[in-house]
Amino acid sequence: VLVAALVGACGREVELPAPQCEQGDTTWVCSDDTDLRSLDLHGAQLSFAELDGVNLQGVNLEGARLDNADLSHANLEGANLSNARLDSANLSHANLAGADLTWADLTGADLSYANLEGTILDHAKMRNADTTGFTGQPTSPIPWAAR
Repeated sequence: VLVAALVGACGREVELPAPQCEQGDTTWVCSDDTDLRSLDLHGAQLSFAELDGVNLQGVNLEGARLDNADLSHANLEGANLSNARLDSANLSHANLAGADLTWADLTGADLSYANLEGTILDHAKMRNADTTGFTGQPTSPIPWAAR
């Protein structure tokens, strides 16, 4: 089993036990259906990561940098994304049910057709975010600038 190390913004190493993930020249690439459930990846640097279709259910990504990351079709149900940087991230068709996005930066993010049932969006920055066709009812209103 390949164990890759992620160095978070806080400077700590995080082990990522996933044989389907590789570190490319500039980012992480994981194949569809990779299971990373319940990992603690807070503060991880994952800008431009290719995590489309990955199972990130219950993962702690508090304060993580995910700007320009591809999280389309990812399962982020119950994930902690508070204070995460997700500007220009692709979250189209992602399952964000019950995810905590408090104070997250979603500027320019693609949330089209995402499941937002029970998603916490308190104080989230969503300027120019695409929420076309989202499903579910977030616990807080989607900021007006996103519509």
